[in-house]
Amino acid sequence: MTHRTRRTLSCAARVAWLAVAVALLAAACGDDPTESADQTAQQGDSASTSTPTACELFSEEEAEAVIGADLDLLAASDDYRCSYVGVEDSTYGAVLSYLPTLSNPDDLQVVREAYGLDTIEEISGLGDDAFFHDDGPIHDVQFIKDGVWVTVAVAGLAVGDDFRSAALEIAESAAERL
Repeated sequence: MTHRTRRTLSCAARVAWLAVAVALLAAACGDDPTESADQTAQQGDSASTSTPTACELFSEEEAEAVIGADLDLLAASDDYRCSYVGVEDSTYGAVLSYLPTLSNPDDLQVVREAYGLDTIEEISGLGDDAFFHDDGPIHDVQFIKDGVWVTVAVAGLAVGDDFRSAALEIAESAAERL
C-alpha cells in the first residue's frame, strides 16, 4: 500500500464522521439549515430504490424518544444523512448517516485506528465490524451491514447520560430496516 493510497483511505474513512460532526456542530451554533419539505423532496433521487433514506431508517419520533426532548429535523443534504436537533436546546441531537455502497471495507478499519483502540468498544450482533466510540462531545456507533456503512452519532441527551444505549438503540433500529 502506498502512502497515497493510505491517505485516500484515511480521507474517505473520515467523510462519514465529518458529516456527522458538522451537522451537530452547525445545530449547536444556531445555524438554521432547515429547508421546506418541498425543497427536501425535490432533492436528487440519488438513493437506490432498494435502500431506504436515512430518515426512513430512524424517524423523528424515534429520535425524540431516545434523546428525551422535542427535536426538529435538519434538512439533509441528501438521502444518506438524517439529523435531528433539540427545539429548546440545540445541544440535544442525533444523526444517522450511511454510505450505501462501501467501496473499500478497509475504510472502517482506518476510522477505528484513527479513533484509537482505547476509545472504542466492540459490539456484537449488529453488523460487521460494529463498534461504539466514546471520546468527546459526539458518541457514535458504526457498523457495516450488507455492504452499507452506517454511522449513528448522539450528542446531548435530555434524560440521563447513557450515550452508548442511545446510540445503540438508534443503530439497532436502522439495522433492522436495512
